[in-house]
Amino acid sequence: MSRKDSIYQKLMVEGRTDFAEYRAVEDRTGTEELLKAVMDYYERDKESIEEFTEYFKYHRAENIWNEFTSRLFSLEDFKEDKLVGLSILLMRDTKSIEAIKFGMLLTQLYILNNVSAAFKLIADLAVLDEFYELGIETLKSVRIFPVIRDSINRKRDYETR
Repeated sequence: MSRKDSIYQKLMVEGRTDFAEYRAVEDRTGTEELLKAVMDYYERDKESIEEFTEYFKYHRAENIWNEFTSRLFSLEDFKEDKLVGLSILLMRDTKSIEAIKFGMLLTQLYILNNVSAAFKLIADLAVLDEFYELGIETLKSVRIFPVIRDSINRKRDYETR
């Protein structure tokens, strides 16, 4: 998959658009496949992004989050530092709304103030209705949250006119 096909790139080029083709088809439970995709990412497997996209065709990020974090923290070889790259990659390069939301949720596992790329991606995505609530909730931990929230709301107001 090329970066130019990602939802984030589409947002940057076209602004608001219909994301119906990127929505999850079902809402299943279970995180085995997701943990496998994370471990594949840790091992630098290039297919891991496709695994995330495939997984999130049938799962909603918010619904599997608690089960995922419980299982992730129980792993012996869990490396927190790699979550930064994974979250940015999922927000920037995937073609699945739920994978992007999962990337946004992953930012809760590290200090967002220290990662300007993730911070910017979330702020850009939060302009869209699909990501607004989760984006605002995620950005609340940032020191300049009121300024960012106002900027996002102004962009949303401007684009609806």
